[in-house]
Amino acid sequence: MDDKTYENCIYFKLFGGGIAYRCSEDAEWEYLNKSTASGAGKKLTSFLEYLILNHGKDISSEELINVFWPEDSSADPGGALKYTMHKTRSLLAQMFPHIENLLMTHRGHYTWKADVQLVLDTELFEEGCVNANRCSSSVSSQNLMKVLELYSGDLLTNNDAEWLMALRIYYRTLYIDACKSVLEMLSAEDRWIDIIHVCEQAYAKDPIVEEFTSYMMTGLIAIGQAEQAIAQYEAYRAYIWTELNLVPSEQVERLHTAAVDAIHADDATDIVRMLTEVEAENTAFLCSFGVFRNITVLEARHMMRNKEASTLLVVKAESARGERSLPTTDIRRLEKILLKTLRAGDPVARLNAGSYVVLLSGATTENARTVMERIDRAFHTAYPRSRAHLDYRVYPLQICHPAGNNT
Repeated sequence: MDDKTYENCIYFKLFGGGIAYRCSEDAEWEYLNKSTASGAGKKLTSFLEYLILNHGKDISSEELINVFWPEDSSADPGGALKYTMHKTRSLLAQMFPHIENLLMTHRGHYTWKADVQLVLDTELFEEGCVNANRCSSSVSSQNLMKVLELYSGDLLTNNDAEWLMALRIYYRTLYIDACKSVLEMLSAEDRWIDIIHVCEQAYAKDPIVEEFTSYMMTGLIAIGQAEQAIAQYEAYRAYIWTELNLVPSEQVERLHTAAVDAIHADDATDIVRMLTEVEAENTAFLCSFGVFRNITVLEARHMMRNKEASTLLVVKAESARGERSLPTTDIRRLEKILLKTLRAGDPVARLNAGSYVVLLSGATTENARTVMERIDRAFHTAYPRSRAHLDYRVYPLQICHPAGNNT
């Protein structure tokens, strides 16, 4: 903040919804459209938000017209600007009746009154994050946690204007990076309760970021709350599968295993109950490649004992001739067909975009080809307009005997 003396100070909160404002640090927040006599329209609100976020500079008429009345969206953009500016000044007079002429005009530019200081939560947050990055060795985790509290949600979520999108992404990125930094600091200090608190707040705002789940599970296991760690894992796994058709990484899977191991490790009855009370799904089992490999190794050991054949089936969706790449929709379609068409519990893992490997327990290579014909038929029946071509390879699962074992 600068050292200039101001007659008035206005505080704006822009994170987490619409505009909130107050005229002193200890006053209650007031919210636009709740405190004004008549609610401001969407365009007028967006216009005011733009002026607030750009309060540190003179804003030209041309800039405002380009943002709010681009190209041919208005027959008289200059007139529309004058009308909107008049409405904005009237709105500010309702919000701050003790301050006159908050918006000034000078040679085709608009600026806020010079003796009024605007304090924005966005600027305080940005300043705290930048200082933390610049002086990471001297910034305490406690100070950075206070900075994070300013971010109560994405920037102005009530506004879907195009001009706001880049700013919203910028502040969200600052927040995620700051969370990762403070979690690293807290982890080095074994401050598990604080780690869980930061992760709960961060996960609620962006559940896709894996670090938030990893740190939270680690903290919960460390304080003896393994059941909650498993619940967090299940919530994260369900979310990324629904939103992205992804499965948890190896690190998250290892934490899940650690949480399971930590639950009543010495109580055989509880362990058996935990293993047997599993809700079965009537689909193939989509898992990470590491889990798939462990299942395959176990299957090979079973083959040594029961002498039955098992087969690996690699299925790939390829683009039609003349097309450069396979549409993402066809990749997701193939995954859905695999999970629906294969036997319940057949392990499936993603190799890369559009390519999957399947373990067919007890199946010969001929059985595998029959299964593939069923998959291909099901895919093109469900999606007759798809131009994707399904290719496949069949590999008999080989048993590698230990060195020196001739059986």
